[in-house]
Amino acid sequence: LEALGGRLCKSAFFDAHWDVNRGEVRAYEQVSLYGLIIVPRRPVSYGAINPHEAHGLFIRSALVEGNVKESLPFLSHNLALVHKVRAMEDKLRRRGILVGEEVIANFYSRNLQGVWDMATMKKVIRQKGGDRFLRFSEEELVLFRPDPSELARYPDSTAVRKARFKTTYKFAPGEEEDGVTVHIPAGAVSRIPPESLEWPVPGLLREKVTALIKGLPKQYRKQLVPVNRTVDVITVEMEQEDRSLLSSLAEFIYRRFGVDIPASVLAEVPIPEYLRTRIALTDHSGREVEAGRDLHDLAKAGSRPSSSAASQAWLKARERWERKEVTTWDFGSLPESLSLEPYLMAYPGLEAHKSSVSLRLFEDHEEALMSHRKGVQRLLALHFAKDLKFLRRNLTLPQRAAPAATYFGGPQAVEESLFQALVKSLFHKNLRTPEAFKAHAEAVRPLLFQKGNAMQHHVIKARTTICTLEGANDSSKGVLALCANIRRDLDRLVPPNFPELYTLDRLAHLPRYLKAMQLRAERGANDLEKDRSKAAQADGFNKALHHMTTELSPRASRDKRQAVEDYGWMIEEFKVSLFAQELKTPFPVSRERLERKKREIERMV
Repeated sequence: LEALGGRLCKSAFFDAHWDVNRGEVRAYEQVSLYGLIIVPRRPVSYGAINPHEAHGLFIRSALVEGNVKESLPFLSHNLALVHKVRAMEDKLRRRGILVGEEVIANFYSRNLQGVWDMATMKKVIRQKGGDRFLRFSEEELVLFRPDPSELARYPDSTAVRKARFKTTYKFAPGEEEDGVTVHIPAGAVSRIPPESLEWPVPGLLREKVTALIKGLPKQYRKQLVPVNRTVDVITVEMEQEDRSLLSSLAEFIYRRFGVDIPASVLAEVPIPEYLRTRIALTDHSGREVEAGRDLHDLAKAGSRPSSSAASQAWLKARERWERKEVTTWDFGSLPESLSLEPYLMAYPGLEAHKSSVSLRLFEDHEEALMSHRKGVQRLLALHFAKDLKFLRRNLTLPQRAAPAATYFGGPQAVEESLFQALVKSLFHKNLRTPEAFKAHAEAVRPLLFQKGNAMQHHVIKARTTICTLEGANDSSKGVLALCANIRRDLDRLVPPNFPELYTLDRLAHLPRYLKAMQLRAERGANDLEKDRSKAAQADGFNKALHHMTTELSPRASRDKRQAVEDYGWMIEEFKVSLFAQELKTPFPVSRERLERKKREIERMV
C-alpha cells in the first residue's frame, strides 16, 4: 500500500479552522484507497496544504476576532481601541464609526504576508524589532470622529443622590441589554429612589421626551404641536429635579404651555424599551446577579440574601464592627455606609433587644436605618430608665377624663399609648456619633415631662369634645344625621391610637379641628340647610382624597405620597374655614387652592 499509495490513495481536506490551543490553522484529512475510506478524520497542519486559505483563517480568527490563548501586546492595544470605538457607537446608537472588519483584516494581511500560525508571526515580530508595525492608531480605525460635546452627553457614570454608579451602553435593538445600563451594588438598591432613574442620560433626554409627547392621546398631543418645537423648549428650559421625570414634565408642560396632562396619562405612553434605564444589580465582585428596567421589582430582588455574607471582606467587617449586649454608647461613631469592596456595601446600625442593643452590619440600607432608629430609641430608653419609670407613674389621666378615655380602650390603654408615643417622638432618632447621642440626651431631659403633659392635655381635650358631640342634639333625624357624619369624621381623624400616629406638632392642631366640629354641630342643628351647603363644598375634595389614597400605587413617588398627605390636612383646614372661621387657619386655604393642589397631585407619579 505504501508503494502504491501515491497512485492509489487519495487525500481530501475539510473543516479547516483556527486551533487556538496549537496556535495554527488545522484541518481534517480523509484518506481513501480505491474509493474506500481508510482514514476518516486525521488532524493535520493546513498551512502547507493551502497557504492562502490558512493565512486568511489565521488573520480573521486569531487577530481580527482576538481568539488567542496568550497575551499579545499589539493585539491587546488594538482590541482596546476597537472596544473604545464600538463604545462610541453604542452610546450614539449608530454604526459606521468603526471601520469594517475587512479593513482590519487587510491591515494585518499586508503586514504579515504568508503567515498562518503564531510561531511564524512571532518570528516576523522579532525580525522587525518589535510589534509597532502591527499596532493601529485610533485614526486608522474610525471613519469619522464624533463631536466630543455630543459624546459627553453619554457619561460613563450616573450620579444618584450622593453616589455614582457605573453606566454602560449597548446598541442592540431587540436584545435585553439594549440601551443604557446603570450598575448598582445589590445592597445599595434600597437607597435609590425609583424616580431618579426615570431621567435618561442627557443624550437620550430629547428622544425620550419626543416619544412621550408623540405617544400622548390626541386631545393632549394636538395642543403641543409642532412637537419638535415643543421638545426644543422642554429640553432647553426644563431643569432636572430630584423627582420623577414624568412629574417634572407634566408640571413644566402645564406651566409653560397651559396643557394639564395627568402624570398617569404620561405613564401609560408606550416608549421604546431602550429609553427606559436598565438597572443591573451586582454582587461584591461586580458580577451581574439581577437586571431589569423596573427598580421596584429589582429592589425586592436586592433585598434577598446575597453572596455578600460569604465574602471574606464581609466576614472581616463583621468581626471589626459587630457587638452584642451593648447598654451604653461606648463604641465610637457609626457611618451611614461602608464600602468594603468596589461592589460591596455594608450599612452599620443598632438592633434593639429587650434590655440591650447589638451593633451589626446590614446589607440593605432601609432595613439598617429602620433598625438603627429603634436601636437608638432603646439605648436612650436605657439611658433614661429612672426618668421614664417616674414619668410612667405620673402620666395618668385625671378622673374627669375617664369617660372620654373609654372610647380609646380605657384610661390605662390611653396612658400606655401616650407613653409609647412620647418615647418614640423623643427617642426614635438617627444618631450616629457619641457626641450627638450625648447632646440629644441632654436636650431631651427637660422635655420629657413637658411634652408628656402636653400630650395628656391634647388627649383629654380631644375626647372630651367627642363626648360633647355624641350627647348633643338627638331630637331630630336631621341633627342625628349631622352628628353621624361628624362622628365618621372623628373616627377617621382621631382613631384610638391617634397619639402614636401624629407628631406633637400635628397633635397640637387636633383640638382646633375638633372645636370646629363642635361648632358645626351646634350651628348645624339650628340651620341644617346651611350646613348641608357648606358640607357640599368639602364633599368633592373628600371624595378626591379618598380616590387618591385608594388608588395610590406602591410605586408612587415619595413626593406624591407627601403631597396626598398634605392635601388631607388642607381639607381639614378648609373645613375649619367653612364651619368655624373665627378659629383661623395657619395658612390660606380655599376651593381654588384645593383644586390647584389636586391637579398638581394628578401631575405626579
